[in-house]
Amino acid sequence: MVGYLDVGVIAGYVTELPLAARYLRSGQAALGFALIVAAILATAAAIPITYGSVRKRSWAFWLSVALLGLGLPVAFRQGIPTALPSFIWAWLDALLFIACLVSYLVIGPWAQRSGSTTNGVPQAKA
Repeated sequence: MVGYLDVGVIAGYVTELPLAARYLRSGQAALGFALIVAAILATAAAIPITYGSVRKRSWAFWLSVALLGLGLPVAFRQGIPTALPSFIWAWLDALLFIACLVSYLVIGPWAQRSGSTTNGVPQAKA
């Protein structure tokens, strides 16, 4: 799931920063700066989520699920997308969101069975 969010940040850079440059050149500086700030905030959000997910922290799982859930209205804001990249991205977001909730209900956060943990970090069995 973290790879999906990181790919989303990178895809945001690829698609939005050229648009921001175009806004800056055309005299719409406010829109250009808003896109640049959004890219910086996305990066700032991705760094702790990536760290927490590598460490298998439950807060990172729930934050990732919340971001996926918040992304659903954005992905489907005008109905089902018709452009192929938007179509794939929207359905991938929806499927991953549902898969996270199902895996939590069936197995637990990060699709791991609950065992010996300390502060959400799995401990080695002695």
